[in-house]
Amino acid sequence: MSRPLARLALAATLVAPALACSRATGGARAAGAPTVVAFVNQGFEQANVYAIGLSGDWFRVGTVSPGQTTRLRIPAALLTGQQLNIVARPFATSRLVGSGPINLAPGDTVTLTLAASASTLMVLPGLP
Repeated sequence: MSRPLARLALAATLVAPALACSRATGGARAAGAPTVVAFVNQGFEQANVYAIGLSGDWFRVGTVSPGQTTRLRIPAALLTGQQLNIVARPFATSRLVGSGPINLAPGDTVTLTLAASASTLMVLPGLP
């Protein structure tokens, strides 16, 4: 391996652990920072979005129109350092689409995408 490539590989090896430790928010969480979910509705129906804590309590966090992306705040009361579920319910149906258990803490940001078929909800770190 040539010297410049060896140096680049060494630099990448040293920087990678620091980047891996950073949060989706771009670093350490700020005290009192809101937890934000960017909800992307690729479906053809408006959807109500709920956060469900481990206690089983449902909290409606917003409504997202078809083809829109809306940033929703997750209530701090649900963020007890444990897992919660984000669930979407398209209007005019009884169908529920859930994220499955995810860990969110104050200051975290994630993007949830409701597929056009309204059958899957994809979760990715960070905001679009």
